[in-house]
Amino acid sequence: MHQAFWLFITFLVAACSLLYELILAQVLSALLGGTVLRYVTTIGCYLFAMGVGSIIAERFHHKSKESFFRIELLLTLLGLTGPILLLWVHSVAGDAVVVKTIFFYFWVLLIGVLTGLEIPLIVAMAKNNRVQYSTVLAMDYVGSFFGCLFFPWVLLPMWGLLQGSGLVAFINLMVSFFLWIFLKKGKDDLQVHWMELGGMVLLGLTALAIFFSSPDFEMKVLNLYGK
Repeated sequence: MHQAFWLFITFLVAACSLLYELILAQVLSALLGGTVLRYVTTIGCYLFAMGVGSIIAERFHHKSKESFFRIELLLTLLGLTGPILLLWVHSVAGDAVVVKTIFFYFWVLLIGVLTGLEIPLIVAMAKNNRVQYSTVLAMDYVGSFFGCLFFPWVLLPMWGLLQGSGLVAFINLMVSFFLWIFLKKGKDDLQVHWMELGGMVLLGLTALAIFFSSPDFEMKVLNLYGK
């Protein structure tokens, strides 16, 4: 596989993961206030969790392709359901701010740990293509930078939080799809269970359904759970 493929994958997953966190931070700040506090602590917890993910990544190197494929499926699921679940918890928890906060940062940490696994696994998968770790890391930073610009200037004003999460989740899911398409041949092919493929299709359809939902979909959800 050409190194450009791995760098493109790195760019996409970095942008998607950061966009997930920014969407969650915006949802929580809209519900509980304290925008600066929510964004700063979200990014801080995200970076901390990425470090944890990087530390434990070596345990997954023996099946790096399968592990990366499943991680992207999990990230898609977490990023897609996170905003709606956060709104639901806000609705059922009432005045229990501590419960809401714990749930929110638990979700942030989960995404962060999975994101921290990505770069070491990409490097492990791309080792035969002479892709340097520093180059992958640089592309990861570029993808994160793109996500920071895309969120306030494009995603939020054009699609809002829920439709935007559907778009990001679908793009993230395409990473798993690309891996399945391009790595399913050869002696070290990607071994994917049919249930995982079914989950990929279901997630894709759900993400598209949310993205192409009516413009007032987000308002209806906010009215239902955001009070």
